[in-house]
Amino acid sequence: MNLKKTKIVCTIGPACDSSAVIAEMLEAGMDVARLNYSHGTPEKHADAIKKLRAAARRLGKHVELLVDLPGPKTRVGLVKNNSVRLTEGGKIVLTTRKVLGTSKQVTVNLPEFPRLVEAGKVIYLADGLIELKVLNKTRLDVECLVTVGGELNSLKGVAIPNVLIPTPALSKRDYEGIRFAVAHKVDFIAQSFVRRANDVRELKKTLSRFKSGIKVVAKIEDALGLKNVDEIIAASDGVMIARGDLGVQIPFQDVPFAQKSIIKKCNATGKPVITATQMLESMIHSPRPTRAEVTDVANAILDGSDAVMLSGETATGEFPVRAVQAVSLIAERTRLYSR
Repeated sequence: MNLKKTKIVCTIGPACDSSAVIAEMLEAGMDVARLNYSHGTPEKHADAIKKLRAAARRLGKHVELLVDLPGPKTRVGLVKNNSVRLTEGGKIVLTTRKVLGTSKQVTVNLPEFPRLVEAGKVIYLADGLIELKVLNKTRLDVECLVTVGGELNSLKGVAIPNVLIPTPALSKRDYEGIRFAVAHKVDFIAQSFVRRANDVRELKKTLSRFKSGIKVVAKIEDALGLKNVDEIIAASDGVMIARGDLGVQIPFQDVPFAQKSIIKKCNATGKPVITATQMLESMIHSPRPTRAEVTDVANAILDGSDAVMLSGETATGEFPVRAVQAVSLIAERTRLYSR
């Protein structure tokens, strides 16, 4: 088996939005810069694009740009100082009212949220890092017990396993992101929570109205998207295995096999596939990856991933350049092994 070069997708954020760090990441092996439209402002993203293109020109490098749309994801609102700590055994109210979040209450951006849960239901926040259990509810509020605590940041995801939330394929915020992507002539748009081929077709139809040739990468993030993955692959220009949400929407022990299956299907049809989320999660705070993370990245490449993606590792982590260097080293060593 002779592996092709695996691309490295890096999320741009506060930890790496300076010209100097962007240049170092390009030198380290960044191929694609991801702009997460769930966070940041259009002005911030535009500034990042300007710096990315300038650094690439200066270094004689090529960098592609990917705008990741928020999608119909249920999220908490803004929280005080951008971070609050939820303590195990404490109580928190998830409310549909607009409040500045604290450890006692936080907004959820879904008006029908209380209707979708019952007492005893488990709710996950922040890709499953925080676990809540529903105690009771009113028309606007859901009171929960914190069963697994942790730090909760603004705009983090809310997941209700085995509950299908009826949402449109594209939200108002998505349309803003599409207009931004078209105006800045990016290469790819990642569409979040794709559940069926028609979701992709709707985005492509919108792009055609703008006379844009931006490629659409469909993110597989829940059980319905997984069920319809064949038709989604056929309709899209590429696929992202978004393991964060996928790992709370389906049993976590099923994620490795879903990953392998999607990669195999994409390889068979010639569609690029990105493996994403928690690739080198420990490097948000550590200068070196764990052995398990090194093995995970290598196995994703051996399985046939065209690209692997860094999220918090580069966007908010303490060692963004080292994280890119680590993926580069693992990818190169994996290619040598496979010859």
